[in-house]
Amino acid sequence: MQNVNPDATRFPKFDDALRTAMTRETQLFFNAIMQEDRSVLDFIDADFTFVNERLAEHYGIPGIKGDEFQRVLLSGNQRWAEL
Repeated sequence: MQNVNPDATRFPKFDDALRTAMTRETQLFFNAIMQEDRSVLDFIDADFTFVNERLAEHYGIPGIKGDEFQRVLLSGNQRWAEL
């Protein structure tokens, strides 16, 4: 994530806090896959992820407040839908 620079026109709210949250999401997600001995296919289509308020806002996931990361269930194509 340190080398990712999204198009500022499409993602005007992208900042270092969001970059950090995305990195933490990836770490928590990877750890969950490993600790729960889940299928490698879950890296592609798992029905969950981890978000804090900032990341949930970016993804359009309602009801998440605060800086603490929470595991949330995803429905449909939320994991790969263009936001």
